[in-house]
Amino acid sequence: VIGWYATDTQLDIISYEVYSIIRKNFVEPVHLVVDASLRDSRLSVDGYAVKKMGFGGKARLCQFGRVKTELTASEAAKIALGAVTTGGTDSERKSPFTPATMLSEMENLTYSLRELLHLLDTVSEYVDQVVAGKERSTPEIGSAIKDALAAIPRIDMEMFTRMFNQKTENMLMILYLTNIIRTQVTLTNRIYEVLD
Repeated sequence: VIGWYATDTQLDIISYEVYSIIRKNFVEPVHLVVDASLRDSRLSVDGYAVKKMGFGGKARLCQFGRVKTELTASEAAKIALGAVTTGGTDSERKSPFTPATMLSEMENLTYSLRELLHLLDTVSEYVDQVVAGKERSTPEIGSAIKDALAAIPRIDMEMFTRMFNQKTENMLMILYLTNIIRTQVTLTNRIYEVLD
């Protein structure tokens, strides 16, 4: 435990009172402010620590100052949140209390590709607006777009098709061998049942 949190986005006297109680047990407690209103479809989390101010070597005043916060999640938590947020549609679920279902690999791939296309459309629209002079560009956004594009591997279409077909053939071979082994095990079990 390193502090406390609140969903009220305002820092007030109550925040300082809570700080006064918690600082008795922790050296530098952190106050997390969680904006649960989901503005812009985002969960905003800001961290604050008390900074003491004063003169003559003595701290006379305290003020909350923002500290760097970073949200992280384990791979399992990301998968679980993905299942909850992108599981079966509301029309597929019988009631709001029915748990969400995991997407199949193909549904997951389809969902990811749709999200990627949406992001590409958004970036393309932004670039078109900048080129047309309707939107003002910033070096940070331009650098982020450049870095994202530079990270995409350049693969010849023929080479991509060959690699894709090879992977598909490998997967089909694995499925074929799996079915042969499954059939062999089933036959062996039947033979033992008959002999016993």
